[in-house]
Amino acid sequence: MRDSKMVQVVAEEVIMAVAHWLTAVVNRSLQPKPAPQTKVQEQPVVNNASETEQLLLKLSTLVERLYERDQAMAALEKRINSIEQYLGEKGALGQHMKDSRQAIATLESRLDCVETLTQQITPSLEKAELNTQLITVLENRTKLVESLLVRFRVVPRSVGGNSQAIALLKNRVEALEAAQDLNPENSHKNVPVAKVF
Repeated sequence: MRDSKMVQVVAEEVIMAVAHWLTAVVNRSLQPKPAPQTKVQEQPVVNNASETEQLLLKLSTLVERLYERDQAMAALEKRINSIEQYLGEKGALGQHMKDSRQAIATLESRLDCVETLTQQITPSLEKAELNTQLITVLENRTKLVESLLVRFRVVPRSVGGNSQAIALLKNRVEALEAAQDLNPENSHKNVPVAKVF
């Protein structure tokens, strides 16, 4: 957009300069020529050449200045674009920082809720640990009782075996007593022997 405006300005300046030059040339050609004199005829030619050179010099100077101004405008436009881009990035960074602060605030709020729940759950956890310890103690006591029961199961067998042995001994003693009653002589003979032993 700016380049087209610059070209348009340069074109207008060139057209104006050329038109001015053509007007000057036409005006000089329409003027009545004086009497033929060498000095008078050579003077306008020199003037026309010098004016043309001056006009071309001005035109080239104008074009050069317009080019320099165009280059300066392009450099300035680049700098402005860089500044705008930098400011845009800063704006995006500011928005990012704002979003980050909001996200951090949200996380802090959620963490506070979690900590509150943890504080509420802590007594229950302590009770659960205590119950676990009590269960362990009960399991140990139960194992001890079970081991005692295993040992007690052996006792009736031992008692039963002793009862049978006692009954057998009782029967043998009764049989011996009955035999002694039937043979009193043997009983008298056996008495001293028993006393000796």
